[in-house]
Amino acid sequence: QFLLTQWWFRLDSFEPLLSTLCFVVYLLAWGVVDLHIPFAHKFRIQQSNDNSHWDISGNFVFVIVIYLMPLIVFDSLYPRRADKLPTSAPPFWWVMAEVLAGLVVYDLLFFFSHVLLHKVPFLYNEVHAKHHRKSVMRAVETVALTVSDEACDVACSVVALNVLKCHPLSRVVYDIVIIFLLTELHSGYDFPWMLQNVVPFGIFGGSRRHTKHHLDGRVYFQKFFVYLDNSFGYVSKEKGT
Repeated sequence: QFLLTQWWFRLDSFEPLLSTLCFVVYLLAWGVVDLHIPFAHKFRIQQSNDNSHWDISGNFVFVIVIYLMPLIVFDSLYPRRADKLPTSAPPFWWVMAEVLAGLVVYDLLFFFSHVLLHKVPFLYNEVHAKHHRKSVMRAVETVALTVSDEACDVACSVVALNVLKCHPLSRVVYDIVIIFLLTELHSGYDFPWMLQNVVPFGIFGGSRRHTKHHLDGRVYFQKFFVYLDNSFGYVSKEKGT
């Protein structure tokens, strides 16, 4: 009920604005870890002190503008959110179930689009290569995307949430969670409390696999889970990976 009375929650552009805020907060936090907390560096997957990734102020503003402006214009011309917001919130367990389902469906959709971006030379060179520009991983690489690459990624999330008909509250939690996971995935760190080290049975891929993907674009196309990579054989044959 509190959220329903807030003008900002009723904005059609609320979700894109929330996503942008999450990216800013999380990337600033990872930047602090990289630049000002040397104790954490022992958990880096690659033992490199290259922090040139963080010279991004102009590029980051450009990414935000390119992402937000078309959505804000569209939402202004086609207002629809306020009248469709449900009047009651689902139980906590239902929100968690929808968030998890959203991550699973997103991961499924992204896997096949990601494989396509790598297997078709034109798509890789024109759309996806920018994301693989660095050989050392830092969280800011999460937003090192072309406009087309970014649109594809966002579309996977939008389709997942719409297909599942997720409650607006679930969508809020989903945005907060997935953006944290995306920045963690690209952080280049392997902390003991990360999901790949906590979730049992090795069902969560995490930053180790994704770092390997950025170094060898032939393996580990899933972002979060492992079942599709394992099923299709997109795994590293190196011992211990």
